[in-house]
Amino acid sequence: MITTNYHTHNSLCDGKGEIEEYIEAAVNKEFSAIGFSSHAPLPYANEWTLNSEKLEEYLARIRTAKAACSDRIEVYTGLEVDFLPGVLHPRDKHITDLQLDYIIGSVHSLPAAPGRNTWLAVDGPDEEFLTLLNDVHKGSIASLGAEYYHQIREMLRIGGFNILGHIDLIKKKNMKYAYLDESEPWYRNQIDRTLAVLKESGVILEINTGGMARGATHEPYPSPWILTLAAQAGIPIQLNADAHEPGNIDFAYPQARAMAAECGVTEFTVLLKGKWQKIKVT
Repeated sequence: MITTNYHTHNSLCDGKGEIEEYIEAAVNKEFSAIGFSSHAPLPYANEWTLNSEKLEEYLARIRTAKAACSDRIEVYTGLEVDFLPGVLHPRDKHITDLQLDYIIGSVHSLPAAPGRNTWLAVDGPDEEFLTLLNDVHKGSIASLGAEYYHQIREMLRIGGFNILGHIDLIKKKNMKYAYLDESEPWYRNQIDRTLAVLKESGVILEINTGGMARGATHEPYPSPWILTLAAQAGIPIQLNADAHEPGNIDFAYPQARAMAAECGVTEFTVLLKGKWQKIKVT
C-alpha cells in the first residue's frame, strides 16, 4: 500500500515536534512520501504561522533532512498559504519565488468587519469564531458561510496552488456550538458552487483527518456527502492528516480510506518521483 501525507506542521509554526521526527515517523510507518506544509507567514501578529524570520530556517532544515534520508523516503517542501483578499494569496511573488514542490491554499480567517484590515479565524480560539458569527455576521451562519465559500472560490479562480486545504473548515466548531445544518439549501448551494469552481481549477481536494486528531470533528473534512459530489464530478482527491505532531501523520487513515471508497473515490492523487500521479484507494 502506498501511504503519503503532504499536510504537516511542526514546531516552527503551530505543530509539535521537529522536521526530522516527522520523517522518522513516516519511515517507521513505511510511507512512500511525506511533505511539509508549515503555515506561511501572515502580515499580522499571530501564534500559529511561521515567523517570517524562520522561513529560511524551515526551508534549510527540510533540505538537510531530505538529503540525509533520500534512500529511505521521498521528502517534499511546501507551505500552507492563506488567502486574505487584497493582502495575501498563494500566487504572490514572494511565495512563487520560493520554488516549492507544492502549495496548499487555505482559508482560515475572515475579515473582522467590512473595510477593516483585521482578520479572525473560523477554526481558532472560540472567541474569534463567536465574534465572527455573532457580531460581524449578526448570528447568521448563512452570512458567515457565504463569505467563507466566496473567499475559497476567489482563491481558486486566482490559482497558483496545488491542494485545497480542508474545504469545509467552518464546521470545526459545530460539534461544540451546533450552529450549522449541512442539509440547509443555502449550504448545499454554496458547496455546489464551490465544487464547480474547484473542478474547473484542476486543484486537488484533500480528505483531511486533522479535525478528528484534535477532537473537533467525528469525521474528516470534507463531509461524506461533499466527497461523494466531488468524486462524481471527477475532482482529483488526496488523503492528508494535517498532522500537528509526528504520531498523527496517518491519523484515522483506515477510516478515511473506507469513507473515500464508500463515497465513490477510486484514486488518490499523490506526488511521487517528482510528479503528480494517481494511485488506487486501498
